[in-house]
Amino acid sequence: MNKGKNLIAIKGYASEENVVFLQGDVVTVLATEEGWVDLVGVRGWCAGIEMSFAPKVIAECFASIEDWV
Repeated sequence: MNKGKNLIAIKGYASEENVVFLQGDVVTVLATEEGWVDLVGVRGWCAGIEMSFAPKVIAECFASIEDWV
């Protein structure tokens, strides 16, 4: 996954304690290393928050923003 690529959430995600992001939130990829994808929220519920997910979560919950505009 390309650093700086923007993704849009096509499905929300919550941990047992918190909502992490909602459908429609936009994130930017910061880095991909050792089985993790680092993101920062750009717009929506997760704006300004840095987070890391396994690639499976990225594949299930995000789409390339270019495909949705």
